[in-house]
Amino acid sequence: MDYDLIIGIGFAQKESVKKVAAQFPKKQFAIVDSEVNLPNVRSLMFEEHEGAYLIGAIAALTSKTGRLDRRRHGHPAHRRFAMGYEAGAKKVNLQVTVLANYVA
Repeated sequence: MDYDLIIGIGFAQKESVKKVAAQFPKKQFAIVDSEVNLPNVRSLMFEEHEGAYLIGAIAALTSKTGRLDRRRHGHPAHRRFAMGYEAGAKKVNLQVTVLANYVA
């Protein structure tokens, strides 16, 4: 089959997209949530911390206990999300406690 655009979704696809795009330089590729620096690949990145800031603010405003439980993962996008979430929560309630559980 011949496709105009091949898209990899998520950071777990980075190495696969990099490898295949290098093998097929005349094909066009895109990768979501990761960066691949090849001329035939476009990296589609998001500012996840901005949305997370709003989610954190809403969570703090609606919390009845002043404690927010947030699961964190090791990927950089998840760390940016966590930082935005906590910043938004603290903006509306300086006393809020954000609990972090790390998930592998």
